[in-house]
Amino acid sequence: MDNQNPDESLFFVCGTGKCGSTWLQLLLDAHPDIICRGEAHLITDLVKPVLEAVDAYNMAITTKGGRLADAEYERADHLKFSIEEMIQFSRYLGLQIFSRWKGDSPIRCIGDKTPGNLDTLPMLNRIFPEAKFVHIIRDGRDTAVSLWHFNMKLNIGKNLSTYGNFSGFVKFFTHSWKDRISLARQQMTDIGIHKYHEVRYEDLLHYPHETLAKLLKFLQMEHSSSTLEHCFEVTQFEKLSGGRKSGEEDTESFYRKGIIGDWKNTFKPEDNEYFYQHAGELMNNLGYKKHG
Repeated sequence: MDNQNPDESLFFVCGTGKCGSTWLQLLLDAHPDIICRGEAHLITDLVKPVLEAVDAYNMAITTKGGRLADAEYERADHLKFSIEEMIQFSRYLGLQIFSRWKGDSPIRCIGDKTPGNLDTLPMLNRIFPEAKFVHIIRDGRDTAVSLWHFNMKLNIGKNLSTYGNFSGFVKFFTHSWKDRISLARQQMTDIGIHKYHEVRYEDLLHYPHETLAKLLKFLQMEHSSSTLEHCFEVTQFEKLSGGRKSGEEDTESFYRKGIIGDWKNTFKPEDNEYFYQHAGELMNNLGYKKHG
């Protein structure tokens, strides 16, 4: 991969936690012409710390340079890194990661699945202006249930001390889910809707071939029936979960249950009322019904 002008198409998968992004990543990675890996955390864990260090250097060298007697060095501007140089260095770092993923494989498209990409779309677009963005969205109530179970598995004590119970978590999650998704959709409208594609988790389950075909067409990748069949064959819930069928729960597994509408088994009526009171407009826009 060329460090400035990659021959391969680039894309970033984003979404809230436990929205189905890992399944989508695996579906795309199963395509013979695509590598889709997770999770690079490129912006949050690499680019931002590096840019902060460079910014600190710029400030420090200005101060130290100002101590020199020679007027040429009074501001030391010639030693500072420009914004454009910082963006290009960030691009170099990202392309190095993608190049390692690709290796010698003859693929045509490279993607990164980091759910946190949802919060860094403008910066990703600035660093990789040729990239496309795939946003997977799931009914916020099912997402809340899945994330609650996931957090309970990771640290039950912290989860309970922070939120008290599931209803407390719903109150927190409702606003986070609505705000993050709404902001991302607005940002992509500003960036260019032609670079942005939304996938509903429910559509991948109900209309799998049609939904994946639309996504592959957006990425300008081959989407024959045989290719689609292969992608879904190698990513069946039964295979990912180690033999369980969809609906058979294992709270210790990353692939806990794999069904739609599980929120009805966990949400109290007042939880659903709260969720719709504060996120109902977005839910309606996305095609999710209050009691559906």
